[in-house]
Amino acid sequence: MLKLKIETEKPKYCIAKDDRIYFVKHIVRSKRGIRALIDVKSRLEKTLIFVDEHPCPLAVKILDSGCIITSAEVSESKVVWNLVCSEEAFLKLMSSLKCRILDKRHLSEKENITYKEYTALKKALEMGFFDSPKRITLEKLAKESGVAKSTLSDCLRRGLKKVLKDYFEGT
Repeated sequence: MLKLKIETEKPKYCIAKDDRIYFVKHIVRSKRGIRALIDVKSRLEKTLIFVDEHPCPLAVKILDSGCIITSAEVSESKVVWNLVCSEEAFLKLMSSLKCRILDKRHLSEKENITYKEYTALKKALEMGFFDSPKRITLEKLAKESGVAKSTLSDCLRRGLKKVLKDYFEGT
């Protein structure tokens, strides 16, 4: 698994339309774009906003490549994305996105999520397991994945711990 930091130009249809800085805390794919939880900071204020069904072409392209967006920072003219992905997803992303790589490193075995954890987390995210309200239960997700409920639960918990640990140590 890789941990990446890439820089792109700010897309035309970006939610950030002013000189404030937008810190994307959580971003997932939705039916018509993306959903995101964002800290907005300016010299005078700090606020938290929830974005629903935004058609960000860059975020969609990144998520469709198989990468997980751990955070992003949107400024006046650019977006700096922090990602976790497999080598395969990285190659797919690089072939479809114009960007500058700021940092690329292999995760150590200790912090590296396994392929099984990665695919379980990705599938759970895409099928709405982390939505509120949930669009799929753990039982149905396990059946869909062809594993026992307890096995999937352990796999998701281990993977989430690694991703969250990496996220909170990076902020």
